[in-house]
Amino acid sequence: MFLPSMNRGAAVAALAAAVSLAPPAPAQSLTAIPTTEEMIEVLRNPTASLPLERILFPGLTPIPGLAVHSIFGNTLTGQPLLFDNGEISYEIPAVGVSPFVNGEPERALALPLYEGDFITDRVAAVRLGKALFWDMQVGSDGVQACGSCHFHAGADNRTKNQLNPATLAGDSLLSIKGKNQEVDAGDFPFHKLANPNTQGEPLLNPENVLSDSNDVLSSMGVRWRQFVDIPTPGPSAFIPGTNPPVLRPDFGIAQADPVGDVFQNVRRVEPRNTPTFFAASHNFNNFWDGRARQDFNGGTPHGASDPDSHVFVDGVSGLEATRQLIRFSSFASLATGPALSNFEMSFDGRNWAKIGKKLLQAGVTPLANQLVDPTDSVLGPLSNQNITPGMPGLSISYAELIEQAFRADLWSNLTDHTQQVPEPADPFDGVALVIVPGAANPAATDQFAQKESNFSLFFGLSTQAYTQILNPDQSPFDQFHEANPDEFLGIVEDIDPVTPGVQVVGLSERQLFGYDIFQNTNLSRRNPLGRGGSCNICHFGPNLTENSLVAIHGVFPPDPITGEDKLLSGFLLEEALNDNARVTMEIDAMNQALDGIAAPDGIALLDKGIYNIGVRPIAEDLGRGADDPFGLPLSIAALALRKGGFPVGEFSDPLNPVPPLPAHLEPYVNDFPTGALFPNVNQTTFLPDTVAPSNFILLPTGTYPTPNRVGRMGNFKVPSLKNVELTGPYFHNGGVLTLRQLIDFYARGGDFPITNESERDPLIRDLQVEFETFLTEEDKVALVDFLLAQTDERVRFKQAPFDHPEIIIPIDGTASDNVAGRAALLADASFRQIAAVGAAGSSEPIGSFLDISNVEGSPGPDHFDAVTLAPGMSLSAPAPGVAGSLFTVNVTGAQPNRAVGILISLSLGSSTMNLGNCGGIEVGLARPFRIVARTPTDANGDATFSIPVPAGAAGSTYHMQAVQPASCQASGTLSNTF
Repeated sequence: MFLPSMNRGAAVAALAAAVSLAPPAPAQSLTAIPTTEEMIEVLRNPTASLPLERILFPGLTPIPGLAVHSIFGNTLTGQPLLFDNGEISYEIPAVGVSPFVNGEPERALALPLYEGDFITDRVAAVRLGKALFWDMQVGSDGVQACGSCHFHAGADNRTKNQLNPATLAGDSLLSIKGKNQEVDAGDFPFHKLANPNTQGEPLLNPENVLSDSNDVLSSMGVRWRQFVDIPTPGPSAFIPGTNPPVLRPDFGIAQADPVGDVFQNVRRVEPRNTPTFFAASHNFNNFWDGRARQDFNGGTPHGASDPDSHVFVDGVSGLEATRQLIRFSSFASLATGPALSNFEMSFDGRNWAKIGKKLLQAGVTPLANQLVDPTDSVLGPLSNQNITPGMPGLSISYAELIEQAFRADLWSNLTDHTQQVPEPADPFDGVALVIVPGAANPAATDQFAQKESNFSLFFGLSTQAYTQILNPDQSPFDQFHEANPDEFLGIVEDIDPVTPGVQVVGLSERQLFGYDIFQNTNLSRRNPLGRGGSCNICHFGPNLTENSLVAIHGVFPPDPITGEDKLLSGFLLEEALNDNARVTMEIDAMNQALDGIAAPDGIALLDKGIYNIGVRPIAEDLGRGADDPFGLPLSIAALALRKGGFPVGEFSDPLNPVPPLPAHLEPYVNDFPTGALFPNVNQTTFLPDTVAPSNFILLPTGTYPTPNRVGRMGNFKVPSLKNVELTGPYFHNGGVLTLRQLIDFYARGGDFPITNESERDPLIRDLQVEFETFLTEEDKVALVDFLLAQTDERVRFKQAPFDHPEIIIPIDGTASDNVAGRAALLADASFRQIAAVGAAGSSEPIGSFLDISNVEGSPGPDHFDAVTLAPGMSLSAPAPGVAGSLFTVNVTGAQPNRAVGILISLSLGSSTMNLGNCGGIEVGLARPFRIVARTPTDANGDATFSIPVPAGAAGSTYHMQAVQPASCQASGTLSNTF
């Protein structure tokens, strides 16, 4: 058996035991992780003459054969196993069908539909995607591009009119600052504590809370307007006097903003913080709540939940509406959302065919408002500046780029068209496109050619192709793994016979120590007890997020030519293993105690990489716990239960059956059990309608304290840590300013651990009072320093592929629509010019949000700021102690409801002790000393200890001192002769 608190963490230790029997693995580079396209090609051509090099997930070495393998390792997948009885079963359960027989496919693999089935020229697709991503003409107001909120390391560093009043919680009043005001460093964190080393919330230490706000720091978009139409295609669709001609804004009716005065007459602000889009194409799901699905339907973010047909194909009998689901394409799903969002880029009620009609009409110049550097790594050859210096835009049309990039049967039909009709049952955009014979009238704004009808498909897949080249994989951390490819999971091996330990390449000595604290290892030889925060359990893999396509490894049959097995991503074997992603769920403990012992009080089924860490109360934002617009759960686990006929959180009842899933969705939802083999740690080994004990997990298992329990409410996707130095503020509410504030949040166990206890992730616990962790000040500083090693210098200096066209962004909520063209925008102080950058990058590095310093000890707020507290705790004894009996000592003046310990020594002296968060503090005892007792204080900060004194202590003098890790306090000393 293993404790639920080890469910994910035990994987590392178990794997280390298994690998001790294994031969060295060939070097694997983080930069050599295969692309989706390469992996699909392996499936398509398993007998190719030049098979791909053997791919192992970094950190995994081959497991020995079954006859000699350790009981802790799964031979086929390399995944760790722990069992209560020491036995392993490799049998496939009766439910489901094994895809393998003797290592070979049992059936011909029905290959998944993926982006390569639509894109014919990837270079052209990347060009199209980059142009569309940065083009201000896409927005209803002629200002808002995708890049308007992603121009700074893929994120946003604007400071004025960037607050949302928690509209998802029904709030319409700001509290951090007023309407259209600037935020500054003093406004952070949004949940301010007198002592950031301990929790403070309504249900735990409320006296520690200085202030609290549910405001969200995000990105401003368009003003609220009701969409009427696009301007009639033709000369009147362009702003007079612009060269090249710039599209006018859409027609919209100004109305009272439904949120209230906070956004009246100013640009609206999105309800969640803007994450970086770099490497986002590798995410399994996208958006904070994961609603952008892995299966792209060509028209909306909602994947298989959406029953409509969004892809129009030129077939034998003319234009046909088809429903297609394109696997491994969550960024394409994401891309269809913001352009229609009335908070981000669109007047309320616009649809994708209208955008296509506007951008594909004759005379449209891509990026007509914006200069493109002739040396741009993607768009440079197409820049108008190659023809006329100082001329904005590209020398090619969007229609031409689509024709170069995509299959002809997706755009070539000119004999049929679609027409827009109202569809009240459609919760996404409220319209449907019906096929009508005859060519579309170019001037009719409700008639659309095939190319216009498929514009959402082209937009999604091309912007995804663009993001696929944006891999920030040349950070110091990546350099470290280039030199130490098998250390990703912290398995300590001396890989150089001359130089012991790992090769410290890329990371400084302190950063390597920070990496040890990040993942509970001892690569630096400075962490022999393996202390740490287990951060790597959620932030792992090449992109440092668990919710990614390559974060979980799965098995592929042996190569028929070389005989080698292929270890590929489990997510990427979505099709091969019964058509759906098989490792997207897990069983895990819930709500670990904050008392230093971290015992859980429940078990739940969760979506992998989407957790509740206690940033804000659940009621403010349900996150993964919400439903999509079609009334279906966002949670994959909840969908899988419903598919099996099981309700969430209770036993199934034959007299009250669960409604079946819609027929259009049911084939794309997981069955139970999931996973390639059974059982596997970190793969769902779940028995529906079963209640399991709370203090251990037997595999397979149920949930506790209720059957079919799903952890989803208030859960949000684990973000990547790539370039985290540059992408603040942090969390889905943007309420944390510095990396130090972020580390303090995790160290104290979150901001709402009791309010959110029913859903709280097991790794969110008090790391400063857990005596097995005892996170110190030195640890925290090293962790911050390690996070700084995630910065790719190409991103800092905007070097290829992270260069971009010029973009003009609003920096004031009163900024107008684009009614006069580029020159007028540049002359308006409410806009900021972000200059075009070519492949060589900029000589000026980009900085952190609010220019927070990365240098320890610098003036102003920096990443290393820590709290300093004056001791106020005292230790006393009501009566002299007697050997052979209990010695009573009292502690007063400590932090209420927090653990306090008693140190004991035979001598007084001056020693430095690494105590909890506090780093080195002075204690009045000489070494050696040890902790002889610990207990939590009461609501007044008091505690009483009854310490047994052996009879043999008679005549000896003992010196004692109380210490409290949570408050960084030490009492005076107390001496007693027994």
